[in-house]
Amino acid sequence: MLRPSGHAFVAFLSRYAYLRRALLVSEERRHLLDDGFVRRLLEEGAFHNDVPGRFTHGFYRRLGYAAEENVSLGKRLET
Repeated sequence: MLRPSGHAFVAFLSRYAYLRRALLVSEERRHLLDDGFVRRLLEEGAFHNDVPGRFTHGFYRRLGYAAEENVSLGKRLET
């Protein structure tokens, strides 16, 4: 909840960001061989990582969706 004219700082991650990361992190590279994992990530944005000590769950966005979503809510997006 924001005050009128308040500011929110939000970060959106692309669904492709994890794929790039998985190529670089050897412990997570095996996820790229799992067709179900890749499909859920690309189609739904669902991310579930079972590697201990790593970021475990998330929901990634489609490129450009964040701006569209904010405009539809009447919010101004500044980059």
